[in-house]
Amino acid sequence: MLNNQNFIDRLKKVLDFYSISAANFAETIDVPRSSISHILSGRNKPSLEFVLKIIETYQDIDLYWLLKGIGSFPKSNAPTPTSALTTLETSKQNLAKKSFATQQEPEKQQPSTHLKNSTQRKKIQKVLFFYTDGTFDEYENSEF
Repeated sequence: MLNNQNFIDRLKKVLDFYSISAANFAETIDVPRSSISHILSGRNKPSLEFVLKIIETYQDIDLYWLLKGIGSFPKSNAPTPTSALTTLETSKQNLAKKSFATQQEPEKQQPSTHLKNSTQRKKIQKVLFFYTDGTFDEYENSEF
């Protein structure tokens, strides 16, 4: 759970670091000035949208530091859970690209050794296409 007073202290540290007023900060992250005022006074807790606008606008602010005080401000080069996930996702994307490139070059692939002759070929049951926008298409073989 988010400790509101600690969040307020970290937000004030950000304002001091950038030497920016609460009003200018609100304008920079595109939120109403009253939002900043209410959060700094402890009246309201920050919304997820508010926090995301901060870390998207100010690249030196680490999400875990802002929310929980874990890590440092400004960001250091030390890996955080966020950067580790980003690295993992990048690795997965690179692996998928290599896999796709291999599929595009069938002449370079070695023939399957588990097939004894062409009559024992496996039949395709289902094909899935995953797109970068998070959607997918599914095609099933109708010869069953």
